[in-house]
Amino acid sequence: MLGLIAVAAANTGSWLARFQTEIESSFYLRGEETTVVIADAVAKAVWTFDSEQAREIMTGFAHIEGFTFGLILADDMPFAETPALATDADLSRIANTFAASGESPVLELGGSVLFKQTIVYNDTNQIGVLVTGFSIAPTQALLQTTRRETVLLQVISFSLLGLMIAFVLRSVIRPLHDITQVIDDVTGGDLDRDVPFLSREDEVGRLATAVAFLKKNARTLISVEAEAEASRRIAKQAVLDELTGLPNRRALMNLFEELDRENRLDTPRRVALLHMDLDGFKQINDTLGHKAGDHVLWVVATRLRAVGGACRGIARIGGDEFVAVLVADTDVAASAKQLADALIPALRAPSEFEGQTVRVGCSIGIAYHDRNNRDLLETLVQADIALYKAKGNGKNQWIEFDEAQRRAVIERKDLTDQIQQGLERAEFVPFFQPIVDAQTGKIRGIEVLSRWQHPVRGLVGPDHFLALAKELKLMRFIDRTILTQAIEVILEVADLPELPHLAVNVSVERLMETDLMEVVKSMQDSPVRLVVELLESAYLDDLGERVIWRIDELRELGVGIHIDDFGTGHSSLAGLLRVSPDVMKIDRRFVAAAPHSRKERALIESMLGIAKTFGIETVCEGVETDEQAELVRSLGCTMLQGFRYFRPMDAESLKSVLRRGEVADVHGTARQSSAG
Repeated sequence: MLGLIAVAAANTGSWLARFQTEIESSFYLRGEETTVVIADAVAKAVWTFDSEQAREIMTGFAHIEGFTFGLILADDMPFAETPALATDADLSRIANTFAASGESPVLELGGSVLFKQTIVYNDTNQIGVLVTGFSIAPTQALLQTTRRETVLLQVISFSLLGLMIAFVLRSVIRPLHDITQVIDDVTGGDLDRDVPFLSREDEVGRLATAVAFLKKNARTLISVEAEAEASRRIAKQAVLDELTGLPNRRALMNLFEELDRENRLDTPRRVALLHMDLDGFKQINDTLGHKAGDHVLWVVATRLRAVGGACRGIARIGGDEFVAVLVADTDVAASAKQLADALIPALRAPSEFEGQTVRVGCSIGIAYHDRNNRDLLETLVQADIALYKAKGNGKNQWIEFDEAQRRAVIERKDLTDQIQQGLERAEFVPFFQPIVDAQTGKIRGIEVLSRWQHPVRGLVGPDHFLALAKELKLMRFIDRTILTQAIEVILEVADLPELPHLAVNVSVERLMETDLMEVVKSMQDSPVRLVVELLESAYLDDLGERVIWRIDELRELGVGIHIDDFGTGHSSLAGLLRVSPDVMKIDRRFVAAAPHSRKERALIESMLGIAKTFGIETVCEGVETDEQAELVRSLGCTMLQGFRYFRPMDAESLKSVLRRGEVADVHGTARQSSAG
């Protein structure tokens, strides 16, 4: 029995030695890992020579158990330090020791152990040394307490050996075995097993309490390690795109700051930015879903890494936009063009997603940073301008930025502002061009045209603002303004015995907007008959069925349906029959060429024949000469429109023409309105 007690005592001593070793190792490990975390945190402050910020960051780690002080050495000189337990003389000795050492020495000082950490910025530039102090006193106190309690337990065990053999067999040996098992688990990193016998008030209970205390401290050490690992992981995630693993916009901005600093401190190097945007990505998202879109982005990122290996950085800055950064001492333009030539076909290559082939294109804008640019953010704006130009030129290509593009962007912005101001100031006004009967010359209809009464440029035609207004989604407001004014003009002559219809051009997008129907319904009791002129392609759009339904709604409300510019789109007899228009307008291009081209004459004759077969009236647009007028009349056109009869006119001129009952001479010399 004495042997068993001796073995238990020996096991306790062995465990104490192991526990001391584990505690000291955990202390050193915690200090090293915490130093790494602090070093990462103060790197930017050291780089920017902000000692105050570095000191505040280090002070923020004061909650770490045992952390005593931090000292940053830059160029072997103290840069920043936290309030420390060490004296100025001690700090000077620490600085001299670590500045002179090429290794990572451990220096005993005032009950603390000091660690060295070299800060490496961007894996290349050593910018300083961080020295941290961690007090070992709590650990030593813990070991001393445990050692004292263990010795006490051994003394008590041997003192009672002779009297309590049976009690020891039942109440000490087994508990020691179970407690030792807990200790073994703790030293192996397993903290799940509960410590038994804590409720006992004897020596075993005291030992169990001591082991529970040690287990709690071991958990604290593990928590510190986990916190350090979590801090490193969070810092990494903050600058990485979660989906692709590429650097994100924040990382790109950090790289810009780094390169701008390098260009100020060192010999300036040439930097090229390639701003990339995927072509056709939205269609994949819309048709196959966002999961397919994520797959495409991941594939693109993989290919960017493979092709752009020479880049200083490649980042995903949002959506389907990426930026590549090239740095060179010589001809960076040649490298940028070569990279762009390689990227476009690489990104266009198809990939497989759930059994389907997916493919995207890529447009690239290239800009170069030089002394004319304040910083790389301005260069990125230039690359974005070039990218916009590449998109507008047909996509799947690269374009370099030039000053002409900047001027175009400025002019575009100015025009955008002027259009919006023009709407606010009611500068958009209707002009009118009458449509006459081919036999009698009477005005049967009036086409409403958009004009911009610009305060500086004068009267501006739609060619100068229509495309941009559509892109800005402003056409609905311009159309509404023009139509409202046009109706008011016609209502002023509503007392005439024969009131011509009012024809307005309507895009397929405008056709589907609810406010158009509201305008139409408000005119149901008006003497003005409204006609919408649809481009031929409108009813062949992907939304064809919805378009037909809306056309039927308009017809039920008494609105006439005209097909504009017939023959210029994808002509379809089936589509024509589905729409069943009242009037078919033949485009001016056919009319202009007809007198001199048998082919164009035959086309007009065919279109007029189709219209006659289905009982559809016709308008020939752009009639400017007697020869054109006589030809289309002889071929059977029922209405005529063009400078040969009336030029576009303002509201007052139109009212004057209508009140005079002016009739165009369709057989001889044209009579035109006085408006130029």
